[in-house]
Amino acid sequence: MRLIKHPGRPTQPRRQIAVGRSAGEWRVTLAPGSELAAALLEGLAARGVEQAAVQLLSGGLERLELRRGGPLGEAPPKALEGPLTLIGGSGLVGRDAAGGPLFDCRIVALDAAGRLRGGRPVAGSVRAGAEGLVAMVAGLAGAGFVEGHDEETGETLLIPRTQTARGEA
Repeated sequence: MRLIKHPGRPTQPRRQIAVGRSAGEWRVTLAPGSELAAALLEGLAARGVEQAAVQLLSGGLERLELRRGGPLGEAPPKALEGPLTLIGGSGLVGRDAAGGPLFDCRIVALDAAGRLRGGRPVAGSVRAGAEGLVAMVAGLAGAGFVEGHDEETGETLLIPRTQTARGEA
């Protein structure tokens, strides 16, 4: 097993949990050319759901920009032009530091040459390919995710939070 050493002090406990309840589950099919985050956020808003877990199941991508890390920190994003075949991905819909909606995910895809590509996409850079994109969405209520700084990794992540009386996660 490979051990990953992060630059910061280990967070304790590393696994954080917030207990909530289901706000429904549904399958989403994005039309070709749709931008993933925008389409998901629009669909959730139409259902009155603000927090969710998303599993990317199948389809293709016409475009994707991946963030790349390295020993010297964040390198410029790598733009990948399609056709790309989605292998899988997952993400969370939560709230950014200002309270606005935020979709954060990780994607694995094959490029046209058959090379495996994966990572954290740049916001707004994931476009569905000619065959569209299929995802399962699990809406959350009573708990959710809020953008915060993770001291261990040094990255901005979505952190689980139980919903407060004011309705904010």
